[in-house]
Amino acid sequence: MRYSFTSGDSPGSFDLPTEQREFNRKLRLLESVQRNARLTNQLRDAARNRVVGGNAFSQHILGLAGDYVLPRGEVQAFMQSARDLGLSPVDETVKTKGTGPHVHVQAYPAGVIPRQVYQQIGVQIREEP
Repeated sequence: MRYSFTSGDSPGSFDLPTEQREFNRKLRLLESVQRNARLTNQLRDAARNRVVGGNAFSQHILGLAGDYVLPRGEVQAFMQSARDLGLSPVDETVKTKGTGPHVHVQAYPAGVIPRQVYQQIGVQIREEP
């Protein structure tokens, strides 16, 4: 489904199924290079996202983010491989106690996907105080 938005004065569109297919293709390539990485989470609805403390505009809600657990010592190589594929990795090891090295990978840097896309798929936007 294609979602429309405006950014400033410019109209745009976002084809979510196409974006998801491309993201999944990149994840499979990443996993083929980094074989010890284990995907623990990818798509989650807004309610589950709130329970786990995710950002209201998490790309997990769109199926455009994945969380990986890695063996110790492989985080930097994994993150570089993700960047080489055009993905946006974040080392979240310090946020995830007890699970070992953890990297969040998303299709786009934070804030790139307009809020209107989230609203059109039915995500209830709650502004943080």
